[in-house]
Amino acid sequence: MNKNFRTILLFICFTLFLIAAPLIILSSQGYRIDLNPSEGRIKITQTGGLFLRVLPRQAEIFLDSKPKKTTNFFFSSALIENLIPKKYQVLVKKQGYHSWQKEVEVREKEVTAIDNIFLFPQNPEFKTLTKEETNQFLILLNNNHEVDLDELLLDQDTYQALEQMNGFKLSPDSKKLVYFSDHEIWILFLKEKQDQPSKKAGEKLFLMRLSEKIKDVLWLNSYYLVFSTENKIKISEIDERDRINMIDLVEYENPEIFFNKKDKRLYVLSNEIWHQSQALLP
Repeated sequence: MNKNFRTILLFICFTLFLIAAPLIILSSQGYRIDLNPSEGRIKITQTGGLFLRVLPRQAEIFLDSKPKKTTNFFFSSALIENLIPKKYQVLVKKQGYHSWQKEVEVREKEVTAIDNIFLFPQNPEFKTLTKEETNQFLILLNNNHEVDLDELLLDQDTYQALEQMNGFKLSPDSKKLVYFSDHEIWILFLKEKQDQPSKKAGEKLFLMRLSEKIKDVLWLNSYYLVFSTENKIKISEIDERDRINMIDLVEYENPEIFFNKKDKRLYVLSNEIWHQSQALLP
């Protein structure tokens, strides 16, 4: 190896070092090269993250159709780091369950959190209750469907508006009120909500409008609703970021619904016969 060649090789190595060293340092500090920024030019940007908590456990997470992680068996959560700030198509799926999907924006130096993703069975089991089982259920039934508006310290306009609704139910955490008309469902936040998406006390959220007439709406937990129409029972989340994830759970003729928080089962009265679902929540 002659002297000139060694000099050229040393120069190339030194040049590569000068290029690579800053990139390594920037990468260790959470910076990445964004090759497709919205501004249409290449730039260096700080990354963000995405935190998901999903039940049931061991669900698969996809970003822009690419598999990324499986939720932790013990904590049912997953943290995806070092993401270029942009909007991602997030898909959460588990065999035998309805999938969950939403477009989620990741910002620089921030972790976008979706703490309450519940996947529901695609073909939930329902059994017909015997007369004895029906009697036992009716004795134990305690859904606390209605709430006294006078106990909620509402302003006069909100109070009068709620009186015109078909029904309203207090969430299990006592921080939200769902109310509905023949075709619309709304959420009233009674207390400040600091987790994402944050809400102010007194803020109202229009959740959805349906062509079918809404018969009843119940809380499954503080983040999901179950409601009935003339021949269907549906479940919906209340996280309005991007699309509202909603599924058709089961069909019954003219159903009346009741949710037992103790056994986490849905009870459906149709044509004077009671039906009991499998547990819908872990």
